[in-house]
Amino acid sequence: MSKQLAVAALGSLATISLVALGPSPSQASSVTVIGAPGINGGAGGAANATASQTGVSNNNANATGGAGGNVNAGDAGPGGSAGAVATTSATGAADASVDASGGVGGSALFFGSGGPGGGATGTATAVATNGGAANANATANGGFGGGSQSGGGTGGAAAATSNAIGSIGGSATATANATGGAGAMGIELTPSSANGSDGGMASATANASRATNGSASATATGGAGGMSGGGLSGAVGVGGNGGAASAAASSNLVGAGPALATATGGNGATGSSPGGGGAATANANATSGGAATASATGGGGGAFANMSASVGSGVGGAGGAATATATSSAMHGGAASASATATGGAGGANRAYLPPGPFGAPGAANATSTATTINGNAAQGQSAAVGSSGQAQSTAQTSLSRVSLVQTTASAPAATTATTNAIAQGGGAGQAFGNPGQSAYALATGLPGKAYLTTLVGGAGNVAAAVLGPRDVTFGSTIMGANTTPDGGGASLTYSATSTFDFAYQGDVLLGLIGNDESGFVSGLGFQSLEFYVLDNNAKIDDWAFTDLTSATNFFEDQVIDLGWNSGPAVDLTFGYNLVADGTGGFGVDFVVADPPPATPVPEPSTWAMILLGFAGLAFAGKPALRRGAVAVA
Repeated sequence: MSKQLAVAALGSLATISLVALGPSPSQASSVTVIGAPGINGGAGGAANATASQTGVSNNNANATGGAGGNVNAGDAGPGGSAGAVATTSATGAADASVDASGGVGGSALFFGSGGPGGGATGTATAVATNGGAANANATANGGFGGGSQSGGGTGGAAAATSNAIGSIGGSATATANATGGAGAMGIELTPSSANGSDGGMASATANASRATNGSASATATGGAGGMSGGGLSGAVGVGGNGGAASAAASSNLVGAGPALATATGGNGATGSSPGGGGAATANANATSGGAATASATGGGGGAFANMSASVGSGVGGAGGAATATATSSAMHGGAASASATATGGAGGANRAYLPPGPFGAPGAANATSTATTINGNAAQGQSAAVGSSGQAQSTAQTSLSRVSLVQTTASAPAATTATTNAIAQGGGAGQAFGNPGQSAYALATGLPGKAYLTTLVGGAGNVAAAVLGPRDVTFGSTIMGANTTPDGGGASLTYSATSTFDFAYQGDVLLGLIGNDESGFVSGLGFQSLEFYVLDNNAKIDDWAFTDLTSATNFFEDQVIDLGWNSGPAVDLTFGYNLVADGTGGFGVDFVVADPPPATPVPEPSTWAMILLGFAGLAFAGKPALRRGAVAVA
């Protein structure tokens, strides 16, 4: 049965209509609720809609808060809140969707404050069985703040959550979108304070689970701050801060399915005390080998603006911080890929000067990606961070039967643009030696194939003799390095990479340093130091440090180092790289970890004695035989 329910709240009254169409139980049920507007500065009516009809495949709920009441003088009314909930559980396909919008805050024409925008919350849940498709879609929009000559109203917050739960053979798709309401401008007609207001925060969460395939996508956008009219007229006025944004997407499926999280902080607003950009946080998690992608962008800082010469040297607002985290794991087989991008918000300008300046501080940026697989399947984490501080960091790991852990990490500072790349895989061919271009990178292969090793080692004769014999075993190979970019202020920046191999073994372990790929450090300028170290079960056993480029280049050139005896039965070796530079350049290395070539057996003294006795016995036994033969002939 298809049902549509609409409710409009008018003060203490309500208008309700219910329409039933058709006998089919597979059609949709829809509920819409609209809050009543406020009157003469009164609050807008709240709206709450719930759709959870049984026996239908689609439930839809829509809620819109009433607008706050306007006033000529005094405080205006707040916008009404909105809440929408839809739940569908069906045999076969199931769809649930919600749309919630907070009411707009009322405006005050003269003195008084504008009303805040209403908050909005939407939750959609779809559960499909028997291989049907589950689709959940949630949208929430915070109400805009209302304007006023004295001060604008804040934007309403928004939260959207979607849950799609499927079954084997089916799909699950979850989508959530949340947008915070914009803060309102403080309208200034006379030279006095008129503050803008903050934008609303936004939160979006999407979860897809249990089905064979599907996806999860969450997008959150913070509301923009409201501008101060006081700054434009020469008075002191505060610009509103941008709203924070948080997005989380999780794909927990039987098969591979992507998870995408995008968060954008709201921009700060102009004022003689400008607003800061909203922070942004994005988290993407794919648990069955799907691609996890997280992107976070901080809001821009508001501009400083004041026509009064006495305050013309102000600074723009600070940009919002950005944090992005992406995690992909494929623990039932297959590859895993994680990508995280974080961009700190730009600092605001000073509009009192031509050209504009000084700017506010850019926001910090942190991007972290992690990818995990089994059975030597490829795992790759890639991160990018652009901000005043923070870092990009990537981790990748896999496992094989004999090498229980192949792990790489790479990290680089976000003083400029930082990018990192970590790859871990097992068996067969790994990556070709060369400069992949990231700020820091680590690419490792456990138990690499002989054909790949032959190409990787190339003309490094010493390493070839140590690891390319028919009975030699190479536990792992690594390509790692960094590409440096100055921050413009002469700071020393550190770029790091590691590779770890855990394997069952007892005996000497060889480190074969194949070669290096150096570029850009003209006459060594910009290169400050390079450290290369080895950890055995987290204890440092070797450490080499170089303060000149020539020594570092010579060290990583066709050299075999015996790392000594390892009593086993489990070996845990980590190889670390730290490059410190204040200029532009790149330095990469490649190396292998192997057991020593089998030595030609040399008999011990007791063995020699037994051999001599054996020859003597043969000689003694042979003489009588020869004599007996001679006598017989005669």
